[in-house]
Amino acid sequence: MIRTDYQPGAGARLLATSHVGAGAVVCALSDYTVLKRPTRTSIQAGRDRHFEVPSVASLNHSCAPNLVVDVESLECRATRRVVPGEELSFFYPSTEWEMSEPFACRCGAPACIRFVAGAKFLPPEILGRYVINVHIRQMMSEWLAHAVGGSHAAHAR
Repeated sequence: MIRTDYQPGAGARLLATSHVGAGAVVCALSDYTVLKRPTRTSIQAGRDRHFEVPSVASLNHSCAPNLVVDVESLECRATRRVVPGEELSFFYPSTEWEMSEPFACRCGAPACIRFVAGAKFLPPEILGRYVINVHIRQMMSEWLAHAVGGSHAAHAR
């Protein structure tokens, strides 16, 4: 259902090898190594839990993704119909709180966020456009509560 495509000068990417319906499982997150810190290719699965998954290490970011990476069910699902030869991508901040290697986004989507650094650096309005993993929603809630609590404490003095 997927294959890695290597492009000289551009790196690797994952492509669909067959038609995939919206909501279908495209691949499982299996044979992974658990890490405490993020790497350039890891997928965050909890506050201090990151998966290095060789089979999807070439899964690129897009601000108009065709996949959701679900770290609870350990699978990648199509967000819409995907055709053979189409590049597979997901929205990195849907799993990543703070990226180990932020980068300028060149996905070309109309609603491109331009710079990918992790969910911590995006407003809730942007994150609300995407399916966001539970650990990221929890971390965002904690971060917002701390930010609001901190500003109230400063004003109370």
